[in-house]
Amino acid sequence: MRRLNVRWRLTLWYGAVLTAIVIGFGICVYVMMARHLMVRTDFELDEELQELLVEVGLAKDEAMLQEQLRARFYHHMAFNFQVSRLDGKLLFRSAGLEGRGDLIPYRGLPVSNAASYRETYHLPQLGMMRVASRIAKGPRLHVLTQATMSLLENERELWALLMTLFVAAPLAIIAAVAGGSFLAWHAMEPVHRMAATAALISGSRLTTRIEIENPDDELGNLAATLNSMMDRLEQAVEELRRFTADAAHELRTPLAVLQTEVEIALRTPRVAEEYRRVLEVTWGESKRLTRLTDQLLQLSRHDSGLQPRRLDEVPFDALIADIVDQLRVLAEKKGVALEVGPLHEWLVTGDDIQLGQLLFNLLDNAIKFTPAGGRVTVRGQERSGHVVVTISDTGIGIPVEDLPFLGRRFYRADKSRNEKTGGTGLGLAISMAIVEAHGGTLTIESEVQVGTTVRISLPLKVASAGSM
Repeated sequence: MRRLNVRWRLTLWYGAVLTAIVIGFGICVYVMMARHLMVRTDFELDEELQELLVEVGLAKDEAMLQEQLRARFYHHMAFNFQVSRLDGKLLFRSAGLEGRGDLIPYRGLPVSNAASYRETYHLPQLGMMRVASRIAKGPRLHVLTQATMSLLENERELWALLMTLFVAAPLAIIAAVAGGSFLAWHAMEPVHRMAATAALISGSRLTTRIEIENPDDELGNLAATLNSMMDRLEQAVEELRRFTADAAHELRTPLAVLQTEVEIALRTPRVAEEYRRVLEVTWGESKRLTRLTDQLLQLSRHDSGLQPRRLDEVPFDALIADIVDQLRVLAEKKGVALEVGPLHEWLVTGDDIQLGQLLFNLLDNAIKFTPAGGRVTVRGQERSGHVVVTISDTGIGIPVEDLPFLGRRFYRADKSRNEKTGGTGLGLAISMAIVEAHGGTLTIESEVQVGTTVRISLPLKVASAGSM
């Protein structure tokens, strides 16, 4: 089933809430009006009953009381009266009650009670009546005085009010819903404009942005968030394009070398030594292609979250010592001193193969770019539940303007030095990806002709006894 759009949902919710409010308001008005009419009726009955009490107080006997009451109260347009003795004998009844049945009988009302007793009572042929009763104390007798008034007029007024509410409430709801629909449309108009602008954005139009009318309201905040998202999207697409171009360039170079060498070898017959040289070049370039392909595949798996990573307890100190031993021969061959500081027992959770690759990449770079007679040092210490490994060299260093771009794929601070080392510009990107996957951080500090310092911080599994 197709759901309604936000505008109609807002309108319907607004109409439902308003309908509930109108119904509640109408009920309150009706109840308050009914209460007001009853209070007015009781007040008027009390006034009439007070006049009746005055006559009772002036009468010297029952005959005189009956004569006075008949003269003043027998005919009355809106009220009817009845006076009876406490034993139930009827002394007086106004004309409106003749043949209509008895009013509420004496029920033991206190003689000294100054307030009247009120009750709604149904009389034959008269309908619902409001009766006020009170014991009157005369000079020679106590009597029950009663005044009554029909509630028909009250019912008519309440019915008129109810009809007014039944007519006015739907009109008010319809008008309010129409106004609510307009307000909902007006409120959703900026969202429609945002959607229209977002629909224009494509791979060839990444610079389009949503106009922010009011940066302080919720829609302005939404537009700013969407613009920020599109900024990141544009940056990601640009990085992807640059990565694709760089990868194509990196792959084209060894492929061109392979093609050229094979064409030269096939052009004319050659001696075995020349064929051997061609095969050696081909083998070297194929190794370079294989290494580049493996690195691209590893980065692709990391980006997609498919890079498998074991969660083992890795003795990081032993791993550092193992990688240093592997690269010591390379350092000695270049005439670079490789020094290692004291290592304590550090356990980290992760993949020992990836962590070994991380250390190998960083130490290999440090040795490659340190001239003969230089020094590469490895130090480790524990800080706040992390192991921090520092790899420092006295190499050629990296210009300050290139530091923010380190880790970008295929980025080379010195284009010429990779021709000598055979680097692809992906090693540091892979190292950063490995550190990130293990919940750590990697920072680089460098100064030209002074050296470079790389710090790796990884969370420890268990704090060592030799923490610093």
